[in-house]
Amino acid sequence: MKPTTMTQVTLDGVMQGNGAASDDRRNGFERGGWARGAGDDETRTFIAQTFQRAEAFLFGRRTYELFAEAWGSTDQMRAHPIGVALNAAPKYVASTTLTAPRWEDTTVLRGDLPAAISELKAKPGGELQVHGSGALLRWLLENDLVEEMTLIVVPVVLGDPGLPAGRASTVRNGLKHAARRRRGGTVVVVLVWINGPFGGGKTATAFELQRRLAGSVVCDPEHLGFGLHRMLPPSLRTDFQSFQAWRSGVREVLDLAARKQQGPIIVPMTLIDRRYFAEIIGRLGDDGHDVRHFALLAERDTVLRRLNRRGFGFGLRHERWAVSHLDDCLEQLRRPEFAEHIHTDQQTVPQVADTIARLAALPIRPDTDGPLRGSLRRYATTLRHVRLD
Repeated sequence: MKPTTMTQVTLDGVMQGNGAASDDRRNGFERGGWARGAGDDETRTFIAQTFQRAEAFLFGRRTYELFAEAWGSTDQMRAHPIGVALNAAPKYVASTTLTAPRWEDTTVLRGDLPAAISELKAKPGGELQVHGSGALLRWLLENDLVEEMTLIVVPVVLGDPGLPAGRASTVRNGLKHAARRRRGGTVVVVLVWINGPFGGGKTATAFELQRRLAGSVVCDPEHLGFGLHRMLPPSLRTDFQSFQAWRSGVREVLDLAARKQQGPIIVPMTLIDRRYFAEIIGRLGDDGHDVRHFALLAERDTVLRRLNRRGFGFGLRHERWAVSHLDDCLEQLRRPEFAEHIHTDQQTVPQVADTIARLAALPIRPDTDGPLRGSLRRYATTLRHVRLD
């Protein structure tokens, strides 16, 4: 078999954590998910066709476990062309610690790795593909065991992430250029979804970001929800998120905005049902949009104090619905699938906005408001979003 590699890499040489913010946070790396939404249909087809050519796959342990959890365990992903290719082919893992691989047709290479890979190379067949697996990739290059490399260069600059182990830093001379593919000239627009409990500061943070991110807009899905409520008699005004029309409408409107808008789109909306999360946010990512999701978390007492402050003299009596759903919101949003988590107990709204901009790699202007002006601005935002129906 022919050892080949496919690596997604930024313009400044980072290959760590391309798929999701939670994939790989070694050494404090917080800029994961940089490849999401960066590909067009041609790129995705090319990647799928590459996987389909493989005779077998070779992984490092970390990449193997990420792939096994996603492509090997989820029915929807197993049915994807990439999932079909991965599940049908033999998989080899270079690891001295993995003892009980969960993915079918997996062989762990524990002993003499050069000899094991030389043996795989000697087998008849097509490509022995390596995807991701940064440490293994560098070792293979150092030992002259790679015959062909495919680099997918994502038009993103992260700066120094502080993790040399995440860089493809091995120098190798004598490489022969085989081919180049250029992605079409599309503009990648970041869609920032700000999740959190009711009273958690989503709307204030969204408009703070909109004020300080050039060209950004706020698209609030609540407008669609309350529009649906107005069409119904009061007795039928249940949770509008349960309406298929709301979920489909939000996805369609955000898809349109992301395709036409030339700057960041900021979406403040509580969304704690994992099915709805996958249906809206997951589908937007699948459609090629660069969706960055952040869940604003705080201790229960902190959220209650914030709800009390926005009660306009009525205290928590004005916020009964929010209080009744608070515990469930906090419990669900702490789950790993709702990462990226931002704990806001000790942060001001401008500081939370700074954190989101940094994690999403968005150029944010400095906050020049004094304490009084900042408070008045956020109070005005709250007043503009009071719902009376």
